[in-house]
Amino acid sequence: MTNVLLVEDNSELRFLMKVLLEAKKLSVIEAQNGAVGLHLALEKHPDLIICDIDMPVMNGLNVLQEIRKYPSTAELPFVFVTGRINASRDSADQSIKADAYLSKPFNNDEFWEIVESLLN
Repeated sequence: MTNVLLVEDNSELRFLMKVLLEAKKLSVIEAQNGAVGLHLALEKHPDLIICDIDMPVMNGLNVLQEIRKYPSTAELPFVFVTGRINASRDSADQSIKADAYLSKPFNNDEFWEIVESLLN
């Protein structure tokens, strides 16, 4: 089964994305902040990570930077879900980029287009 790690501090948005993913028969691992998300990514090795940028404890940019350091997780597809306008340019280290960016609010079609493209 395909596993997706959702790292999102907003419980309502996390629930919505979980429902969308489970409707397509994907297994969902949830994390309420970046520190928990990083731990779960290193432990579970999901097939895809969907991560907010602005979160308490550890932000999404730091999560991505840490994930890219480990050979076992460096190549995992990574999607940022964010309300930031220029999220793709926000990283201090431009060599560390997500595979895709999804702006909040998003519609289901946008969400699926990105998820399916990275899982296929």
